[in-house]
Amino acid sequence: MNSVTSEIGGSQKVRGVANSFTLIELLVVIAIIAIIAAMLLPALSKAKETAKCVQCLNNMKQLTGGWVMYADDNNQQLAYNWVNNDGSGLAPAGCWVTGWVRTLPGTTNEAWVRAGTIFPYTASLGIYQCPDAPLLNNHVAVRTVSINNRMGGANTLSLKINPGVWDSSSCLGPNYPIFKKLTNIRSPSPASAIVCVDESINTVDDGMLVLTTNMWQNSPTIRHSPKGCNFSFADGHVERWQWIGLAVDQGFNITPSPGTLQYQDFEKMLAHVTGP
Repeated sequence: MNSVTSEIGGSQKVRGVANSFTLIELLVVIAIIAIIAAMLLPALSKAKETAKCVQCLNNMKQLTGGWVMYADDNNQQLAYNWVNNDGSGLAPAGCWVTGWVRTLPGTTNEAWVRAGTIFPYTASLGIYQCPDAPLLNNHVAVRTVSINNRMGGANTLSLKINPGVWDSSSCLGPNYPIFKKLTNIRSPSPASAIVCVDESINTVDDGMLVLTTNMWQNSPTIRHSPKGCNFSFADGHVERWQWIGLAVDQGFNITPSPGTLQYQDFEKMLAHVTGP
């Protein structure tokens, strides 16, 4: 850099000092900023995902709290978890949620959620949704959580109340009867018995998530990175599980092969539905 000086009254004074960056110096600064940003972005992305998972767990905890309060106010009777047997796939009136979300307009029908028997105990549409769920039918689904079929599902006694519902007790058979009251939940214990499930966007439909003894009829999600799913339990606590075999959100009626990692995931979930 050059500077120009002048003498005034026997002293020197500096004029016009050049302070600008050279092009090389500017490029070095830009490169450093890019490196720092590249280092920070994964951490920020992970923090964002963690926040969504925590919000989902909190939503599920509130929802399960409403489910328990409903039972407490109804002589321990669990909220009905039924589906019509007319091919419509709809959860009928009088259930914990009504309708279904698989297709439009049900995907966005808030009225069907509000009509559920536990909604007065939750009073928030947001807690029925996972904040990390992808769009369904190009819309945010009004509900992405379902309840384990064994919790309040229909059996032959239910048909006396509503002859038009599907007897879902056949899914697990007579060894694992439908729980009708909160006090009936003993095997698995309340601390181990799954209630709410963060369901795969590819199978969420009515309010029921069904497992048979060898098949996912509906599937849990893997959307909580890495490969995780949120659950609530009958004692009110919530957990995030990380799958060892499931790698994508599954569709309907998936039978895992014995001996595979996916089968280990299935057996783990089944044990929290049927008990030891």
